[in-house]
Amino acid sequence: MIATEFETLQAHPDYVRVLNAYLEAEKNLPEDQASVPRLLEVAEVPTARLSAIHGNLIALDYLRFELADRHSGLQYKVTTSAKQSLNLLEKIMAGDEAVAA
Repeated sequence: MIATEFETLQAHPDYVRVLNAYLEAEKNLPEDQASVPRLLEVAEVPTARLSAIHGNLIALDYLRFELADRHSGLQYKVTTSAKQSLNLLEKIMAGDEAVAA
């Protein structure tokens, strides 16, 4: 993981919200499906920003996409590096909260 990619994630809470929404959606997938259809709404994220956020997450290698078929459209999967970055961010935030208390 490159430090600047992680810093970008820290600086953009909407990126974290989108990644967490995809992770939650992945948990609810049927066993025969590996990717999530594109999320058109994410809580607390302006819908108008979702397209740009998707592009940035793909550029950071935090989100992968594939074209399943003509009818399904694009499908997305959170990458291992994104999961690692989210785990690290969670640990840092927990450590900051412990220090503040």
